[in-house]
This record gives sequence, structure tokens and C-alpha cells, in this order.
Amino acid sequence: MPSFAEFCTDFFKKYFELHPTEAIHYGIEGYDHLLNDYSDEIYSKEKAFVQESLKQLRQVSVKGLSRDEVVDYALMEGRLTIENYEFNKEDYRLRCPEIYLPISAVYILTVKPTNDIIGNIMSRLAKTPQAVQQGISNLSRREANPPRLWTKMATEATRGGIDFLDSLPENPKVKEA
Repeated sequence: MPSFAEFCTDFFKKYFELHPTEAIHYGIEGYDHLLNDYSDEIYSKEKAFVQESLKQLRQVSVKGLSRDEVVDYALMEGRLTIENYEFNKEDYRLRCPEIYLPISAVYILTVKPTNDIIGNIMSRLAKTPQAVQQGISNLSRREANPPRLWTKMATEATRGGIDFLDSLPENPKVKEA
């Protein structure tokens, strides 16, 4: 049975491999050039990862944990319980059109420290056609049912994203690089 610290180390390593665009928010290096993958293969891995992580976490003893660690444990268990419920309820990829837009994943590179801002922006932009194609494919499925409002919001975000990308060369961090 792993300790809570060992569980967390292993969990977050796997988590950021499945959700690379989130790593920069936590100061985790090595993922800044990647975009999230919304393929069926990765979705299946995400779902299995959440189920297995919840099972493993519940095997970790809370005895001997500090007060802060007990709170962290409870937060982690709550998060995994909700994620497990959501995965069993529906496929988020078929309801959320905005997840396929890389704009926030590019923007974050301009406001958080990154080792190669130009290279990482270019890498994420180069991966954009694949992300958009995954969105088209997933949202074209018969069972896809994004709420009309979310679709409208994604359309508006796309327009704003184009403006953002057009102004990217004038961004101070980009100019500085």
C-alpha cells in the first residue's frame, strides 16, 4: 500500500501526461509544447485512470497523516468521486465544443513562465489542426449533444481567439523573446 505522498506523486505524473495543458498552471515543466488529446484512446485512458486512482486512494491509510494531508486526501477523494461520476454519466467531449479551441492553451504561455515561449507557442499551434479535427469528429457523432448556448459561446470564443492570435506578435513576452 503506497503512502499518500507516493500516491500523489504517481497520480500527478499520470494526470499531467493525460492533461498536458494543465501542467503550466501548477508550474510543472515538460508539457508546455503539448495540447490535450481528445481521441477515444486517451478518453478511455482518462476514464480508467480516474477509476483506478479512486480505488488506489481509498487503499491509502489516513492514519498518521498531518491535518493538511487529511484535508488534501479528502479533496482528492472528492475530486475523483465527482470525476468518476461524470465519466459514468456522459462523455464530456460530446458536449463541450470549446475544449477543442487551443486559444487558452496558447494564451497561458504568455502569462506563465515557460522555457521556450516561441517554440512552445509554435508547437501548440502546429497541433491545432489535429485538435480541431478531433472536435469535428467527436461533435459530429450521432450521440453528441452540445447545448446550443455552449456552441454559440465556442463560436464567439473562436472569433476572439482569431483576434488574439492576430495580436500575438505584439504581445510583450512574445516580442521580448
